[in-house]
Amino acid sequence: MSAAHKETGKVMNSTHNLPEPEFEALLREAVSLPDVPSALRHKAYAVATQQQASAMGATAATLGKTLAHAVSAAITQTGRGLQAVLTFDSWTMSPAKLGLRSTSMDTRQMLFSAGSRDVDIRVTPKENSFVLGGQILGDFGVGSMSLSIDTHERSSSPKEYGLSLDELGSFRVSSIPPGLARLMLTIDDQTITLPAFEIRKRN
Repeated sequence: MSAAHKETGKVMNSTHNLPEPEFEALLREAVSLPDVPSALRHKAYAVATQQQASAMGATAATLGKTLAHAVSAAITQTGRGLQAVLTFDSWTMSPAKLGLRSTSMDTRQMLFSAGSRDVDIRVTPKENSFVLGGQILGDFGVGSMSLSIDTHERSSSPKEYGLSLDELGSFRVSSIPPGLARLMLTIDDQTITLPAFEIRKRN
């Protein structure tokens, strides 16, 4: 016989040994203890579910703040300038996803973020050279750009270019050789430095 059965037998024997008035009182007390009403059970379940959802919402909000802080930290202040971060590169996506034909993918589009401004860069091959175009997306006053191209040739120094931005915040430089491009924008009293990127044809 198991321990549970032995314990049950002890309880039954103890109640059988009770005087009849005490046994009747114990029986009435047991009958008077009803199950928890179903409405109350549903209410308790609803409260518990709501508390769980609130906890999950708080966790999601905390995660969102953490990600936003990480993105903000990536755009670092460098003196009175900003170090931009790459947020989009058309060459990392297939033409089908962009809704374009493969031939139109020769032009590389990149978007960089720097504080409240974005920088749209387009690199288009033209014969044996390239055309670099760009535009500042966001408010600005007076601006200019400086571009340096390292052609990876030991006997050649970097090619330097400089232009003022037009009234739309745009610029365009033609006949650029392939190489590593370093681009810096000066807008009002602030500079935006873009990460270096390669000027080349798509493989």
